[in-house]
Amino acid sequence: AESPAESGLHFLSFPRAKDMTSDTFAARRRPETGGGYGQSNLKAGTGKGGAWAGYHNQGGAYNQGAQQQHQQHQLTNGATANIPLPAAVRGVEEASAVTEYVLRCASAAIEHQQATQQEVEAVLSKLCSLITLPVSPQVSQMLANSALPSAVVRTIRRYQNEAPCAALACVVAVKSTGSTEGAASHIRAGALDEVNNLMDVHPSHGGVQNVSLLMLAGLVKDNAAARTAVASGSVNRVLKAMELTTGREVQSNGLAALRLLLGQRGATRAFIK
Repeated sequence: AESPAESGLHFLSFPRAKDMTSDTFAARRRPETGGGYGQSNLKAGTGKGGAWAGYHNQGGAYNQGAQQQHQQHQLTNGATANIPLPAAVRGVEEASAVTEYVLRCASAAIEHQQATQQEVEAVLSKLCSLITLPVSPQVSQMLANSALPSAVVRTIRRYQNEAPCAALACVVAVKSTGSTEGAASHIRAGALDEVNNLMDVHPSHGGVQNVSLLMLAGLVKDNAAARTAVASGSVNRVLKAMELTTGREVQSNGLAALRLLLGQRGATRAFIK
């Protein structure tokens, strides 16, 4: 049987984020870096008088492939700070499965100061396709222990006024909160506050409300999380979403969220009010 998240995500479609294939990534090549994502910063930034020019002229083996291999070695061993944006995006673009390396690249890419909204959406869209439901226990553990939950929550906050980007981040969060550990990682990063804020910013946007409801349901997997959500006003937001958006998905996911929230002591009082 499908989980609520699986059934609720089937209908989602964000025109600005669809068809994020390798061609889409290629179209995002950044001229200011001296070339495309397949070209390293060092190579792009060195001309005849560059630091590596003499090394290349003398037959040195430090070529582009070696640079890429070195960058991947650093990422695989946890060196996520100051990852060049081209290397981070390329790591996600070329991925065929979820790995620790891919999650480090994705986290670095969506939080990079020079990343455009279009690039962030491309990375989030690729993550949506990589994280397939149902998520295996191994991948769930990998997601929970990575920097991605915090990065996704901060992305929701940064792009809360941009519905397509924020909604894509919510979809990634929905797929990453299948386990108790995954949900806890997002809550520690402030996911409850951000999903509440997002619902406030887009009260009449059915797509945003729906992914927010799915995300909320994924977060309240234990009593403590549900109590926190109730205290933060999530019940009222769910009711408002169901009032303003009559679509089947919002109504269904709203009821599912209410069932989780109203099972907590004190939540019924919030519902009556």
